[in-house]
Amino acid sequence: MLRISLLLTLLCAPLAHAETQPSFVAAGIGFDTLSNNYDGWQHQYARGQYGYSSQLALRAEARNYQRFNLTNTEFSLGASYQWQPKTSFDMEIGTTPNADFRPEQRARFQVYQSIGRSWGSAVGIDWQAWPTRNITTLFIEPDWYIGNYRLAFKLSQINPQGLDSELGQQVSIARYYRNISFITLALATGREVEAIGSQVIVAEVKSLALYGRHEWRGNWSWEYALSWSEQGDFYDRQGVEIGLHYRF
Repeated sequence: MLRISLLLTLLCAPLAHAETQPSFVAAGIGFDTLSNNYDGWQHQYARGQYGYSSQLALRAEARNYQRFNLTNTEFSLGASYQWQPKTSFDMEIGTTPNADFRPEQRARFQVYQSIGRSWGSAVGIDWQAWPTRNITTLFIEPDWYIGNYRLAFKLSQINPQGLDSELGQQVSIARYYRNISFITLALATGREVEAIGSQVIVAEVKSLALYGRHEWRGNWSWEYALSWSEQGDFYDRQGVEIGLHYRF
């Protein structure tokens, strides 16, 4: 979850600096191994984005997860809008029919504001409806561009229904190269919501991720991710993800 959050923020923030909204389709697969005798996880994804205009991009995604001998499929719709040259909005809604270990419903809204030529910040809210409780997360993420690099720090306040609020921190450094290629190293610590079987928990989490996109040939690119996380006393997890990205 932390890696996905970082990836979404990374892909949305540069819109404040972009001249056109891109169109693309992508698909991939991922695997996770877990400690403490838990069976491994798998997931597949397919997503697409249509650059409706220089200001507006629309996107859709489907993700299929296999965990704990159960399968959940999540569908989401999103939009990015460049309101002013230095201000952009990003919003997303998602649903998981018959959810077992994923949120039944979720929604996310983010505003990104550029400050000068090198600084900016995103602020937003993320809401999730789990089988046993709702989770609301508020976040702020200032970033700093230095040439082809982006440094970012994200602070999140997680507010589980009926439980005390928790804090999470994420630090990332990204390098952009070629036209749409990037590589990111991200470190996250703090509390995170997770479902283990039918139990929804908030556990202390540490995670490290390396992910990005590399242009291959023509309009084709590779998407990739390597990750490690420590989910409290429950398990350690190592993951790998690989996918293809086509822009048009």
